[in-house]
Amino acid sequence: KDSTVLYSLNKLISAGLVEKRKCITEEKNNKKVQYILADGMFRFWHIFVPRAIPAIEIDNGKNYYLKQVKPKLHEYMGDIFEKMCHHYLLLNAFSENMPCTVMEVGKWNGTNPKKKEQTDIDVVGLDTISNQAILGECKFRNAPIDKSILDDLMERNGLIDRKYATVSYFLFSLGGFSSWILENS
Repeated sequence: KDSTVLYSLNKLISAGLVEKRKCITEEKNNKKVQYILADGMFRFWHIFVPRAIPAIEIDNGKNYYLKQVKPKLHEYMGDIFEKMCHHYLLLNAFSENMPCTVMEVGKWNGTNPKKKEQTDIDVVGLDTISNQAILGECKFRNAPIDKSILDDLMERNGLIDRKYATVSYFLFSLGGFSSWILENS
């Protein structure tokens, strides 16, 4: 049965429906692999539409949206926002404003030995030539990012592969930034 699942997953990956995600600095670690629906619209449909069909059929789709979909949109958009932030680093890889030349972008997840808990880094941009890294945090919420978010991100420095020296921290936010962040960045 494992071979059937693997065969099916490979077909879905080759069709572009499923994406195989690995922790950016641990490409060979098969324990840190996630399979997700690759297309945001397909994922949206899968999460929200099938259970809405009875409401839609009786012309109650608007109420379903207001009660069930709208309150969960920020949570749903978080992953899509992270992808947008990854693309931002790649698109600006050769910009004079970048602290290093980002050649690879991904997400890191693992254990923080200091806190003895699972954690992640939303955006890791790697300059694989000079072994430098950019660490980033993404928040798709209406509240501005404050100092505590930056402190948490800076605390994760050293969790990715030790051959990469962190050269910069990036914050991405839907809701903007606190006055402390704006004054100290």
